[in-house]
Parts: sequence; C-alpha cells; structure tokens
Amino acid sequence: MSHKMMPMIEQPFKKISVSWLEEFGNEQQMDVPEEDDFLLSQLPLPSKIGTGRYERINLAFGMSFSRFVAKYSREAVGKIYPLTTVDAQFKETSFQVCIPRNLRLQFEEQYPPEYLAPSQGVDLYRYTDRYQTKISADCTHSGDATVVTIAYSVLCNLIGTDSAYQLLGKLGVGDNPSVVVRPTPLYVSNHVLGVLDVALTGPSRRLFVQARSLEYLAALVDYVCGDEPSKSIHDNRSKQRVQALREDLIGYAGKLPTLDELAIKHGRSAKILNGEFQKEYGQSIHAFIVDHRLQQAHEAIRHTDISIKSVSAALGYSHTSNFAIAFKRKFGYPPGSLRKQQAR
Repeated sequence: MSHKMMPMIEQPFKKISVSWLEEFGNEQQMDVPEEDDFLLSQLPLPSKIGTGRYERINLAFGMSFSRFVAKYSREAVGKIYPLTTVDAQFKETSFQVCIPRNLRLQFEEQYPPEYLAPSQGVDLYRYTDRYQTKISADCTHSGDATVVTIAYSVLCNLIGTDSAYQLLGKLGVGDNPSVVVRPTPLYVSNHVLGVLDVALTGPSRRLFVQARSLEYLAALVDYVCGDEPSKSIHDNRSKQRVQALREDLIGYAGKLPTLDELAIKHGRSAKILNGEFQKEYGQSIHAFIVDHRLQQAHEAIRHTDISIKSVSAALGYSHTSNFAIAFKRKFGYPPGSLRKQQAR
C-alpha cells in the first residue's frame, strides 16, 4: 500500500480547541498555529492550583511534539481539580502517545467513552481521527506530560504497513477510535522526556526534537513488537511466565503469597523470577503489587463509602497505620484527606 508524502512541516491537527471549565472563568479557545510555528502558551490556571504552560513544535511529515508543564501550589496538593475539555480533529487518522513524568492526570474520554488515569510509567495511547476529553489534575506532584502525535500514513511510511498494524494491535489501539493506558518501561519513554529543555533554537531545535521522537518510536516498536523470529524459546517462555504471574498478582485478594511461594508456583528461583518480571514491566514484583493495590485503594476511597479500615484489610494490610503510610508515600496525602475531599 502506498501513501502520499506530506509537506515537510505540517502539523497533524485540522482543528483543536481547549475550553477551560466554568469554575475557572470564561471559556478560552486555543487556535491552531501556523504550520511552522513553535507554540508556547501560559495556561490560565487559578492561583489556588498553581502555574502551567503548554508548548508545541510541529515536525516534519505531519508529526507533532508537545508538552504540558504544571507546578502546583501547596494549597492544591492532595486535591483533584477538573481543568479543561479538549476537542481535537486530525487531518487524518493518527497515533498519539501521552507520557506523564511525575504528573498524574485523569482523562474522561468521549470517543470511545473511557475513564483513564495515566501516570509515570503508565502511558496513554490513542488511535483516532478525532478525540474529545475532559482532563482533571490529581495535584499529588508537579511534573509534565509529553505528547507525541504521528499521522498513520507517516507511521506506515516509516516502519511499514504490516509493522504499523502490528504495533497498534499489540498496544490495544487497533480500531478507530481507540484509547488505552498501559505500563511502558522508562527506558522507552526517556527518549523524549525533557527534550524541549534543550538549549537549541530554530532549525537545530526542530531537528533535535524530530530525532528524539524517532528514537522514541524505534524504542517503542522494539519493545512492543520485537523481532519475533529471532527471539529464543527461552525468551518467549519467560514472557509468558511473567504475564501469567502478573495476572495472578492482580487476581489475589487479601494477603499475598511470599516471593518464594510465587517462585515455586512458576518454576523459577525467586531472584530470576523477579528479574524477568522487572525486565518485562519495568518494576519489581513487590513494587508492582504495592502500586496496583494502592491504585485500587485510591479508587475505592474516592468512589465508594467503604471504610478506610475495610479497604486496608481487603488489600492485605495487617494494620491500617501501615496502609496510611504507604498511601501517603505514593500519593502525597493520607487516605483520610481524600475521603474528606470526596465528602464535600
């Protein structure tokens, strides 16, 4: 299948509007910049939340690179604020990735209806010709979110139609429209984190950002698809084993088995099993299950009236105080603060 080549510098959006919610003042529309513009805009965040800025640079062949940066005030820490609604249309069906760094965002998607919460190490992927999403900020930590957008025809030209189809399918965004979040190792996303901080200007800056975006794409394709014919039987079995382990960990209720017990069940030594798991998912078995259970606790406290003590016990904590310490270490505020906020 052949694809028409795009002009050298052409941003992928046909239309994009950003409407700040009524709680923070009048609706504001963000205009689409000229094809070769670099956009830098201060965001109209209220002082009680903090400050923010939005940057976007259009790249060659219908690619776009943008970043949202937020620095939250002390008053905002531990709170969740609805911020904005984004309505965007692409010139053609496009692949887009949102990569948070420290930042925690919540997306209420319309196409298709989904509620997603990307965070560091858990990126958001979408494949669509249009999206509309309401974005809220979980002001736990200041940080930034990098967004890379690439037209599907360009993706096909770069890696081939079959590889593009395989990449989208394995990411879970093979249909139009699709949007998902999934864990992604930092060694993949590090290619584009902090790229706009480089001390370059003009064409050199654009060339640098383009190169790093392509490096990221190469790392993502290698991580998701790999070179299947060259993988050894051992590698395939290792991947299947840790995938089964991950499903087991998610399915356990209450107290977890020890690492040695898990190792016996999955036929490996504890050290090797933990190493295989970390290679596949970017974190140790212990870190994964603690993170997963704290996310479950956050959702339960936020959306139900189950007591914090019951939530703690259901997730395997012997003492509520230990649960509260772990919860605050991850989210920056104790579970009681979240419950009080939701009760307002």
